[in-house]
Amino acid sequence: MTSDLGTINGDPRIARRIELDFQAPSVTGDGLEGFHRDAAGNVVVQGTMAARAYMMVPPCATAQHKAGVLIYGHGFFGSLDELRDSEFIRDLSANGCWIVAGTLWTGMSQEDIPNALLALNDLNQAWGFGERIFQGILNTIALEQLVRGKLAAELLVDGSSASIVDSSRVVFLGISLGHILGSTFLAYDPFVSRGVLHVGAANWALMFERSKNWAIYGLPLKGSYGTLLDAVIMEQALQFALDIVDGATVAPLSIPGTPAKQMLMVTSIADAQVPNLASFYQARSLGLTLLTPSVVVPFGFDAMKAAAADRAYVIVDEHPTPLPPETNEVFAFDNPAHENPRRREAVQQMMQEFWANGVVHNTCAGACDCAAGKCGELSVPMFGGH
Repeated sequence: MTSDLGTINGDPRIARRIELDFQAPSVTGDGLEGFHRDAAGNVVVQGTMAARAYMMVPPCATAQHKAGVLIYGHGFFGSLDELRDSEFIRDLSANGCWIVAGTLWTGMSQEDIPNALLALNDLNQAWGFGERIFQGILNTIALEQLVRGKLAAELLVDGSSASIVDSSRVVFLGISLGHILGSTFLAYDPFVSRGVLHVGAANWALMFERSKNWAIYGLPLKGSYGTLLDAVIMEQALQFALDIVDGATVAPLSIPGTPAKQMLMVTSIADAQVPNLASFYQARSLGLTLLTPSVVVPFGFDAMKAAAADRAYVIVDEHPTPLPPETNEVFAFDNPAHENPRRREAVQQMMQEFWANGVVHNTCAGACDCAAGKCGELSVPMFGGH
């Protein structure tokens, strides 16, 4: 443990803020080296790697009223600052009595940006890049196991050394990239059965040019290949390298040794960071049921609709401006569609009820037309966070 502090700026939703280092099984080398392999080419574990984690404990967590565990997956090339500073997570923690824990998506965290740019500049490095991302998923599984076990027994305790953790209740929330990689985490994790996948998608190649982030991250690739057509073709090659961590490859499958997975997937109309086209594709690939009434009915969901489901798809509409292009035209602007839904009262209530009972019900006032007031209030940071 590197830090164990109380609340920050007097925020009543936080009792403890814990930072720690932990060891996770190492399946990749550093940077772009890729998987450790034996002489036959099989992926093997070679020792451990050091990983970092942040945990937030709400005041409601006591030995008499044990808290569940919410594993959190951060966003696009993000850091633990997202978990430290996001006040909507504090709302979820306090209102549902969840101890929130998160680590970095090794391979796609802020500190991995130089390696990403190198791989985009030379796609011979792309396979090492994709394999390194799998290490981040393994680290998250390791953290989940630690929080349920050793940390619950030895660190997350009261003054009498009694655990404040209900180790039978562990759920997942992934936002943006946390949704994308969290789809694979949720599929492989041997214990977690309920996960919220929020404003992400699948099939990287569908997302690249249709995301505002590609205006920057597409430059190294386009600068290294002769024409724009060559670059587009190479984007599909890059998809091959990322299939191992794509949310539409493993996520729809039933992995031996894992429980059945219940999930709530949320998409926001006209999202400028994660394109609706890729979100609709993933929801179909996962075989989700569209929760009704819905602001739209995407292709393929006419016969897959219901008022409640344990594998549900919810679409919200913030009526954002400006709207992203309808084609794969590169653009660099953003809008509120990506950020707002996680802070909506009704959307948070939907998450909490799903984590509690495993079934998703529509908590919006009709279809989730948030701009029309159907998703409840938009929470506002009040204690120096965002």
